[in-house]
Amino acid sequence: MNSPITFARWLKVWLGLSLVILLVSSALGVALAHPMAPKAQVSPHGQLDGVVTLYNAIIINNMSGGLNCGSDGSTFTANRYNLDSDDRCDQATTSASINLGPLSNGGSPQTIALPADSTAIDAGDEAVCPAADQRGGAHPFGSHCDVSAYQYMTNVDLSMSTKTVSPTHALPGGSVQFEIIVRNDGTSPAAGIVFTDTIPAKIVSFSNIAEITTGGLGSLSFTSANELVWEGTLNTGGQVMITFDSVLTDTLSAGDTVTNSITINDKDELITRTATVSIFESKPIFLPIIIRSLPGVSNVTSSPGN
Repeated sequence: MNSPITFARWLKVWLGLSLVILLVSSALGVALAHPMAPKAQVSPHGQLDGVVTLYNAIIINNMSGGLNCGSDGSTFTANRYNLDSDDRCDQATTSASINLGPLSNGGSPQTIALPADSTAIDAGDEAVCPAADQRGGAHPFGSHCDVSAYQYMTNVDLSMSTKTVSPTHALPGGSVQFEIIVRNDGTSPAAGIVFTDTIPAKIVSFSNIAEITTGGLGSLSFTSANELVWEGTLNTGGQVMITFDSVLTDTLSAGDTVTNSITINDKDELITRTATVSIFESKPIFLPIIIRSLPGVSNVTSSPGN
C-alpha cells in the first residue's frame, strides 16, 4: 500500500484478496495493486462498525479474480476521484487505463509510479490534495493533483513557444498572417498537449491553414466555437508550426488593435501566447499643381503654310 494514513478505529475492509484491518478514518493517496496476501482474521480488538473513506486512491487488479473492494460490518465509501479496475469500489471511477508502474520507484517506503499514459494523472480531488507526495515532491506538480500518493512529474519545457503576426500594422479590412510555433525543449516527451487558438470576432475570415509537425504526432481541427485546436505529443526537440491568413473587419478605426491568443496545456502547466495587430488609416494627400513658364521659352504659334 502506498499511502499516508489517518488513524481512528478498527475496521474490516476487503481490498482485493487481502483482508485489511486498519485503524483508519480516511486513506489519502492510496495505491494498492496486485494484492496477494491470504485473507487474515479480523483483530479481536476494537469494533467493526466504523467508516472507511478513500480519497485520491487507486484499487486495481485483484489477481485472484475476486472483488477489488468489499466490507464486512463496516461502511466503505469512495467517490469519483478514486480509481478502480472492476467497478466494485463504491462510486470510484472505473478505468482500464490506470497503468501503474512497478513497485520500488524511489522514496521510502517504496512507491508505485504513474506512467505518462495513466488516467490517474490530473484526476485527483484538489480539495484534499496534500502539499507533497510520498517522496516529498511537489503535489500537485503543475495545475492538477494526481490520484495516488505518487505525483507524476515530467521535464517538459514549452516556454519557447511563440505566437506572431505579420505585418504588425494593417488597414481596416486588411490581411495578415498569424504563425504559431509550439516546441518542447525539455528532456521528457510532452504527451497530451492541447493548444487552442480562439479566432477573435474582429477577424472576419481566415484561410490557407498549414501545419508542419516535426518530432511528434498530432491532429488539427476547427470547432464550432471558432477555435483552432491541436492535440498530440511532442518528443524532445519536437515542434509544431501552424500558419493561417486572416482578413480583418473593415469596421476598425485607426488606433484599434486586434489581439489573437493561444493557450497551451500540457497537463502540468497552462501557457498563453499573444499576437497583436495595430490598425492605422490611409488618408489621401492632395498636392497643389504649380504651373510656371520656363526662362527662354516663349509661346510659338504657327499658321497654315508656314
